[in-house]
Amino acid sequence: MATVKPVLLKRYDTLEECFCACMRWDKVDWENIDKHYWCGYSGFKPYRQNVGKWLRKCPRKAWGWAEYKTKTVHVWTSKDCEPKELINLLAHEIAHLNRPRYKDGREEERKANRTGEFAQMAYEMAMELQKKDS
Repeated sequence: MATVKPVLLKRYDTLEECFCACMRWDKVDWENIDKHYWCGYSGFKPYRQNVGKWLRKCPRKAWGWAEYKTKTVHVWTSKDCEPKELINLLAHEIAHLNRPRYKDGREEERKANRTGEFAQMAYEMAMELQKKDS
């Protein structure tokens, strides 16, 4: 019987620290950061984001990434992060650690998005049920 390695959670105090860990940087080189771009998929749409602009004005209240080799989810949250946003993020990142792992980045991101959205719906339903019972 195969053993399942537990998922570790590493929390960062700042978005900058979390991002630097993802990029394997010691610190952000603010003089040259605008030369860097982050590419990925939102649903099936590819995007290219300027890293400097994103770090200065991140629209999210939670951000993270998954490290497959160590089964670690790395996460940062702002002080005003809603629980449902954190739950969505954690489920999204955990999905990246689980099989099937799609070679196509769009499919992999879609799988993770669906998992995060489902976890958020489950949380919202539980909160609704709790209100009814009160």
